Amino acid sequence: MKVPYKLEKEILGIYHKMWDAYFKGDAETFTSYFDDDVTVIGSAESEFLRGKVEATFFYKLAIGEAAGKAEFRNRNITLTGIGEQLLILETPDVYILINDKWTYYGKLRLSSIARKQNGEWKFILQHGSLPDAKTSGKETIGFETISKENRELRDAIKRNTKELEIKIRELEIEASLEKVRSRSLAMQKSEELVEASSVLFEELKKLEIDAIRTGIGIYDSNTETMEVWSSQHIDKKEKKILGVIPIHVHPSFEKSFEAWQNKAPYSVFEMEGDFLKKYYSIVSAIVTYPEKISLNPKESFYAFYFSEGSLNVITHEPLTTQQCQIITRFATVFGLTYRRFKDLALAEAQAKEAQIELALEKIRTRTMAMHKSEELKEVIRIVFQQLKHLNIHLDHAGFVVDYLPKGNWHFWIADDQDIPSKIS
Repeated sequence: MKVPYKLEKEILGIYHKMWDAYFKGDAETFTSYFDDDVTVIGSAESEFLRGKVEATFFYKLAIGEAAGKAEFRNRNITLTGIGEQLLILETPDVYILINDKWTYYGKLRLSSIARKQNGEWKFILQHGSLPDAKTSGKETIGFETISKENRELRDAIKRNTKELEIKIRELEIEASLEKVRSRSLAMQKSEELVEASSVLFEELKKLEIDAIRTGIGIYDSNTETMEVWSSQHIDKKEKKILGVIPIHVHPSFEKSFEAWQNKAPYSVFEMEGDFLKKYYSIVSAIVTYPEKISLNPKESFYAFYFSEGSLNVITHEPLTTQQCQIITRFATVFGLTYRRFKDLALAEAQAKEAQIELALEKIRTRTMAMHKSEELKEVIRIVFQQLKHLNIHLDHAGFVVDYLPKGNWHFWIADDQDIPSKIS
C-alpha cells in the first residue's frame, strides 16, 4: 500500500533520528525507538535480540565500536504500508574509518517494521544483513565458490602437510647433528674419533641413510697419508678400523686427497667386482680391517670434507643429492668441533709445558740457593713435590752422589714415608 507523503515524512524523520543516534554511539536514544516486544536481527553472529530490555543492554556494550567510525552513504529507502504497520527497506553503502580514511566496507540490507501505539511510532522489527560474499549474481547459495574454497583448502592442507614433513625432517637432522656435535665436543684424545664415527654411523641409520661403514679420515699433506678411524657393524657387533694409510696405495685415496686439496664439498669413488676385491686386499695389509669386511658386488666410497679431513661413508648404492647435502652438513659440524678439540689439545699442551717450566724454575731456584751439601735434602724434596704435581706417579725420588764402583753410595731421598733423608 502506498504511504501518504505526510506519513512518509513523519516516519522517515523518526527513522533517520534513530540511525543518527546509532552512529553517535547514543544507545539510549537509539533503542528508545524500539517497541517493548522488538526483535532485532543484525549482521553480527550474536546480534539476535528479543525485547527492548535485551536490545538496550546489548547496544550499550556494542554501539561504541561504530561511534564516529561508520556511516551510511548512497541511501536508497522505500516505504510500504502493511495494514496498520509500515515496512521500511534500505540498501545503503557502509563506510568505515580506517587510519583517518573512509573506506568502503560493503552493501547493507536493512528492513524495519514500525507500528503506532499510544500515538507514537515504535519499531517492532529491525533486521540488517550483508550479501553472501560466496554467491555470484545468479546464485542463491555459493556452490561454486564453496567448491573453489574447498579445493583451495585441500591444496593448502597438502602444502602445510608437506611443509610439516620438511620441518619434521629438519628437526630429525638437527637432532642427529647435535648428537654428533656433542660426542665430538666431548673428545679428550684422538683415539675417541672412532667413537665419534660410531655415533655418526648410528645417526645416519636413523635418517634412513644406509651405510655399510662410516669413518673419519685426517689428512697429512706433508707425509701424504690419511689417519683412519672407522666403524662398522657386522653380525650386530661393532668393529673398529684403525690405522694410517698412504695416499698413493690406491686410486680411491688419491682422488679423495686431491678433492680435499681442491676444497670440494665431497667426492665419490665407485668400485665393483675384482677391482673392489683388490682394494680390500691392499688396504687390509695396512690397517686393521675385520675379516670379510665386504662381500658386496659393488660399493660407493664417499668422502665429505672439512678443513682437516673427511667424513667417509661407504654404501651399497649411490646416495641421492639430498642425502649428500645432509652428510655435508655433518661434515661441517664435525669440522668445527674437531678444530675446537685441536685448539683445546694445543692449549692443554701449552699449559702443561708452562707447568713443567714452573716446576723446573722452582728446582733451579732452590738449587742455586744451596750453600752446603746437606741442603740436597731440600732440593730433592722440591723435585719430589713437583713431579707429583705434574701427575707423575712415584713412591720416592732421590739423588745418588759420590758414586764409586764397588764403593759406598750416598742417597738423598724424598718421599711420603718417614725415612731418613740421607742413606749411605
